[in-house]
Amino acid sequence: MKMQRLAYLFLPLLMVFVHVHSAFGQEVLGFVYDAETGAPLPYANVVLKEIRQGALTDENGFYRIARVPVGTYTLAISYLGYEAYEKRVTLSKGRKIRHNVYLNPTVLKLKEVVVEDAAVRERKEETRISKISVRKQEILSLPSVGGEPDLVQYLTLLPGVISKSGPGGQIYIRGGTPIQNRVLLDGMTIYNPFHSIGLYSVLDADIIQKVDVYSAAFGPQYGERVSAVIDIRTREGNRKRWTGKLGVGPIVEKITIEGPLRKWAPHKPSATLLLNFRSSPLSTTGPIFYPYLRRSLPFDFYDAYGKLAWSLPQGTRASLFGFRHQDVAVFDSVLHHQWTAHGGGFNFLLLPPGSSSTLEGLMTYSDYGVEQQEGDKPARNSSINGFEARIMLHNYLGKTRSTIGFEITGYATRLRFSTPVGTPVNYEEFTSNISGFWRYYRQWKHVILDGGIRVQYYGSVQETRLEPRLQFKAFVTPAFRLKGGVGRYSQNLLNGRSDRDVVNLFYSIISSPSHLPPTFMGEPRTSRLELGRHAVLGFEWDVRPGITFDVEGYVKAFDQLVNFNRSKLYTFDEEFKDHPDFLKYDFIIERGLARGADVSLRWKRDAWDASIHYSWAVNERTSDRLRYPPHWDRRHNVNTFVTYRLNKHWQVSARWVYGSGFPFTQTAGFYENLPAEALESYENIYQYNGYPGVLYGPYNAARLPDEHRLDLSATYRQQLRPHMELRVIGSVVNAYNRANIFYFDRFRFQRVDQLPILPALSASLSF
Repeated sequence: MKMQRLAYLFLPLLMVFVHVHSAFGQEVLGFVYDAETGAPLPYANVVLKEIRQGALTDENGFYRIARVPVGTYTLAISYLGYEAYEKRVTLSKGRKIRHNVYLNPTVLKLKEVVVEDAAVRERKEETRISKISVRKQEILSLPSVGGEPDLVQYLTLLPGVISKSGPGGQIYIRGGTPIQNRVLLDGMTIYNPFHSIGLYSVLDADIIQKVDVYSAAFGPQYGERVSAVIDIRTREGNRKRWTGKLGVGPIVEKITIEGPLRKWAPHKPSATLLLNFRSSPLSTTGPIFYPYLRRSLPFDFYDAYGKLAWSLPQGTRASLFGFRHQDVAVFDSVLHHQWTAHGGGFNFLLLPPGSSSTLEGLMTYSDYGVEQQEGDKPARNSSINGFEARIMLHNYLGKTRSTIGFEITGYATRLRFSTPVGTPVNYEEFTSNISGFWRYYRQWKHVILDGGIRVQYYGSVQETRLEPRLQFKAFVTPAFRLKGGVGRYSQNLLNGRSDRDVVNLFYSIISSPSHLPPTFMGEPRTSRLELGRHAVLGFEWDVRPGITFDVEGYVKAFDQLVNFNRSKLYTFDEEFKDHPDFLKYDFIIERGLARGADVSLRWKRDAWDASIHYSWAVNERTSDRLRYPPHWDRRHNVNTFVTYRLNKHWQVSARWVYGSGFPFTQTAGFYENLPAEALESYENIYQYNGYPGVLYGPYNAARLPDEHRLDLSATYRQQLRPHMELRVIGSVVNAYNRANIFYFDRFRFQRVDQLPILPALSASLSF
């Protein structure tokens, strides 16, 4: 009933929004495209010269100049690397002119220059609170494991991002766990974006157009997560001709095919197809190239992605996309781990007839399942599958922009496993969420405000959350800008394992946890959700052309977190009524606090691109019985990256990373742990043989050694024909063979390290 009320509230608001924002007198609107490729050009400058009234295009190339006086004007459009455009337009009373523009690239156009110009404009037109945009060219310039650049390897370089290296590696963003980061692929949520090997994401870098990483205080357009958002956008296929790419290497091999189903031309409809397949041949190549890593690389995976996109002359664009991923990890007869994911969706962007606003929509379905078998223990398995539907209406009015959106999600989560004493546990939940949001952007001469509110209703727990959010940027000088942001956040998903487990490949997801303690810290519990508040304050400084300096301090207060109760020993049956309740609940409630500061310096000039990021962070968790630093609490983190283009053929790159030690729990001693049947028969206790049990010291009271590593790569490019290029990448990971600890076997008293020196040579052919 509450969901229906919320829907009845937002649908009329959406209709009013369409009507009101379509009634602003005379205006000029349309899209700006690249005349050669048909790609939209974001942040192009559009102006009516006589009255100096204008706008910038958005990410889709859309512009709108509204409330224009009646008259005749010169419409001028400029964009770095493209020829200037001018056209005379006449506006009579109440007239709206739709005019799409196709800019011709100049002879001296350089792709890197155009991308850099867009990045500079973003810094001056967006608040960019805790936001970093990553483009394909930046990912491809990175020293890479196995000679294959990958998104996850770039993400670990970003300020505020902590990686737990080694198998099952996931990323932690400013104190948030992986399940608290929402990862979007073309607007669709993907639940496990990283392979078990911990070095690769599920997406080939070649199909990525742009990635926006929001590490804190993100806007109202994103919901259902309390820590961070990774928004990945894939590109469309080549609009002019059929092309392909083949790549081979010791860890990854791949193929990409793309081209026009209907060739693009200005003012004509077009359609493209993009297909990408990538797999790991490690089961074959590992014993040949890395025999010394026989037990460290027992991984295989494959990724498949396809996208069908089409566009119409008036600016309407749409796409169908689908994916499938599979991941397998086998450690002899000890562990067999496997997960699969598949899904697809449809999204569109259109300019409704008679409207001055763009309408954006999305419909998707996805499925993720994981299963793990450990020795003779019963298998564990988990799954999540469901749908998402979203619609957003964007209005542009000069330096003011607003968006109203409506979103529905529904999914089923399942988790099945057995406790150490053999008791089967089965969680199953069907969840439906509904939300609406309003976002408002306004730019003055010296101030930018970007904020709004999100209304989130969680059907399975029947809770409604109001989540206001606000960001600002103040221009002290054109080159020096203050920025800040605050917001409230919530979610009802959690990982189907304890956050205190340091190494665990079993990445499962459950929703709407029940059987929670009725009180927390002496107060009644009022919610079953995870809740958080963010605050960020910082500045950015354009020291000189090509040199940028950013500083941000942040606080994330996780007011309520839900975690598995690792101390559970009993149930609430009558026979255990005399035992403490905290040993009976399936879950516990915790409170989290993450605070820190990130400092970034980047220098880009001619053939050089260098950056250094330093992060300081403190993370704490508090429950009714314990206060501790979580296992991803890294106090100091340094990432440095340098790329140099020697000439048109050669490029060299280097990356050096440093991290202070993670917390861990020391071993205080051992004891003989007797089986359950021995404890039930005390008179015969001496006839049983137990197995070693560990007496642990204070939880996470000690620190592992510091980690550091140097990665190197050299790339050679050779143009074989006008449309054929050969690329060869040689790389060395951990060039000075640093022994960084990954795991310590308490019983054998043996240390297990991360990857040693790992050379690789890969090649790709584009045609």
